[in-house]
Amino acid sequence: MMALPCLSGLLPLLLLCMYPQTSVSGAAVQSVEAVGPSQPICATVGGETMFSCHLSPPISAVEMEVFWETEHQIYLVHLYDNGTEYDDKADDQYKGRTKMIKKDIAQGGVAVSLTNLTRSDAGRYMCAFRTRDMDTYAEFELQVAGASACDLEKERDTLQKEKGDLIKERDNLLKEKVIGDLINTIDKLQKEKGKGDLIKAARDKLQKEKVMVTLDPDTAHPLLLLSEGRRRVRQTDTAQSLPDTPRRFTFRFPCVLGSEGFTSGRHYWEVQPLQEGVVWFVGVAPESVNRTALFTVSPEGGVWAVQVGGGQYMALTSPPTPLPPREKLLKLGVYLDYDLGRLSLYNADSMELLYTFPQASFTERLFPFFYLWGGVELRLV
Repeated sequence: MMALPCLSGLLPLLLLCMYPQTSVSGAAVQSVEAVGPSQPICATVGGETMFSCHLSPPISAVEMEVFWETEHQIYLVHLYDNGTEYDDKADDQYKGRTKMIKKDIAQGGVAVSLTNLTRSDAGRYMCAFRTRDMDTYAEFELQVAGASACDLEKERDTLQKEKGDLIKERDNLLKEKVIGDLINTIDKLQKEKGKGDLIKAARDKLQKEKVMVTLDPDTAHPLLLLSEGRRRVRQTDTAQSLPDTPRRFTFRFPCVLGSEGFTSGRHYWEVQPLQEGVVWFVGVAPESVNRTALFTVSPEGGVWAVQVGGGQYMALTSPPTPLPPREKLLKLGVYLDYDLGRLSLYNADSMELLYTFPQASFTERLFPFFYLWGGVELRLV
């Protein structure tokens, strides 16, 4: 097999060679954390609720980007950026239903109200604060039910506060047990239904943005063999004799781009490993990416990608960010929101969010990007 410079059979050496280490600045800013509701928010159908969060220790958020999203970052609820609210950026189901409260923003306290609640609004949410040196968020849960269910929730809180007195009374203990068992059952059913609904909503949302990605043979490295339909690619041991074109990757690293480039909009595609090999990268790269010399696979180098290899997953930032998936990655989902400058990676089966790169300002046409080594074979699905 052809030897890959910098690998020497060891993945850590590849990282040291391809991704120069950089120091992390803003240690004081990184100590700031977003704090949200500590308990689930119970609201009624047709009513209104408030999503409040703050920074601890308190610092001004006036010049920050502050936004609320669903847990899987599929739906944007409300966006504030450096003094301006962008109502048109919210997803359709939230437009006209939110209002931001900023009276405490100079001390890091913000809130957004959500009106005309429906049962489909129930689920996990997050509020986030972001600057160039800081990215912190807090997650919380919204429960939406009829008035009786919320009354039951309040009754449970009351019973918990009076638990010391109820211990002395047998009848009250029995009542507490009956109500407690009922509430636990309701909570369990709501959480299971909410999680299932959220995963289905995330999958449905991404499927609407799904695009048919094919591989560009004019960019494929000579060590990469494309299928006839240009939807599969594998790394081989022997270089092919291919037409010389300035668009082709000819340096040591076997890379290929997608045929379709994007300059706006939202786009989603999925990649399935058929043979995992040593290591593979998937992400996006600009049209100007270097095809004939060494380039850095990181946002600073103009490439946004994740790495899979040896059962480990990393976001290729500077330095790389280890990712801890909860289960084996059988299919990777790539979601590009060009207009918001955001690239997110998902476990396409469980809809687990693996990583979202810090917001960027995309200025070039972006193409799906693939790097393969050590017998890897990938398929676009």
